[in-house]
Amino acid sequence: MSACSNNTPEALLEVVQASPTSQASVRDLLKLQNRLMTCVADGLRRAGFKPRRAGCMLHMKQHHPVTIWLTSYALDTRWWRVTYRFERISRRGELTLHRDEFTPQTIADLAKFLREAAAWSWPLFTHCHDYPHYAWSRMAAESYAQCRLERESWMDLEKPEAAE
Repeated sequence: MSACSNNTPEALLEVVQASPTSQASVRDLLKLQNRLMTCVADGLRRAGFKPRRAGCMLHMKQHHPVTIWLTSYALDTRWWRVTYRFERISRRGELTLHRDEFTPQTIADLAKFLREAAAWSWPLFTHCHDYPHYAWSRMAAESYAQCRLERESWMDLEKPEAAE
């Protein structure tokens, strides 16, 4: 039985939110990434795909041959990036979402995106002008911007005062 066999919203959110809200150790991050990839693979199987797994990659040959990777952004568990490559149409891209957006519906939307390639637009990312090649969801972009502001303010506090 896999780690996400029931794929309920609660089970999936437990997997995604099982770690601290900032940088995790590489070991913990890899464990979380593995559990999350298991959930994604299970969800894609239920959607009719037959993913072949290789680490943090899934290879699928149905519809359009495609490979997807799942990685955290900047080793931070708040943001997860789905990188995809459609082999026949030579198209690839990166879509980043906030961990709170990782739900069974997200996996269903990913399946629809992979199945229908250019014909369907993933609502989580369509606000971004670089979609479908590179996009951040609104929640991920706002969260990351807030994190950058906090980091910059910390750096300002740590700067020595200028000599008068």
